Amino acid sequence: MVTKTQLTKAEFTSLNLAAASFALVVYDHIITFADEVTFFWSGSWSTSRILYLSIRYLALIQVFFVYYANINIAESGSPLLSRVFILSYILAFMVMLLCQCVVTLRVWYLFHRNPFIKWLAVIVFIASMAGTVIIGSIRFGYVKVAYEINTNDPSQSPPAVFMIYLPSLIVHTIMFSLTMYRFRVSSLQGHQIIHRFLKEGIFMYAFAAGTLVYEIISLSLTQPQDITIYYSALGGGIAVGTTVVSVCRAMLSIRSLAATYHVDPSWLLSHAEISRVQWRRGVTEGEIYVEVNELDVVLPTTSLTEEGGVQKCT
Repeated sequence: MVTKTQLTKAEFTSLNLAAASFALVVYDHIITFADEVTFFWSGSWSTSRILYLSIRYLALIQVFFVYYANINIAESGSPLLSRVFILSYILAFMVMLLCQCVVTLRVWYLFHRNPFIKWLAVIVFIASMAGTVIIGSIRFGYVKVAYEINTNDPSQSPPAVFMIYLPSLIVHTIMFSLTMYRFRVSSLQGHQIIHRFLKEGIFMYAFAAGTLVYEIISLSLTQPQDITIYYSALGGGIAVGTTVVSVCRAMLSIRSLAATYHVDPSWLLSHAEISRVQWRRGVTEGEIYVEVNELDVVLPTTSLTEEGGVQKCT
């Protein structure tokens, strides 16, 4: 049986976590807003631009709804709060799916010349998306019951709803494993850019998988003595917040690096192309020197001039 004291403590803990998630997303948005304007507010529309802006602003709305719902948890029977709950629930899964799409595209470009792994990544993503929609729809009623335990029947134990996060954890784990495999077999393991991609991939996976595992474990605890942990995970704000911050940071980093080297971001992400080229940075910012014997490589640059035995890309 869930006592009133346990519910009060659970609501207080849940509110703190919702506030922390909201603060994390807002703070990260503020400190990266200048870069966002520089790299994503201008130029032609692309898949990465649409994904970044969708993830960033849908996540802001979602964490705000979760925070608002936790502040007004005592009015859980009101029509307004019910709508807020439904919207936050839908937005949480939309944002998580968009983040999975970014990770999948990253693998797609890394395996630029391997159709089997490229389409394997796409199939895994589609299966995860279908699983998320199906499980999320089936378990929606159970999540709503869990939210309303404190007003309907405190003697109930909350239902197990951890399965709603399993597809996300699976797709992140598979994509990270493929990324690690790509860098392991690379001939450029010691290159600075490769280390940067690998580091970003590890951080992105650590934040996403870590919070998803937390959600899964917490939502599988349905005993009264575990209600505090359960309620803290129920909103899903921490999983959305940390995943969004790590994914958006990685996307900004790629755009920044591409601008530094004056190349297209998709070319920079294509590790298959990087590994085929013998190149080094020039003496001037934004220059890349490529050996001319690599005649089958075409760099997406604005101009080419020949100097001695190398081509200078600017």
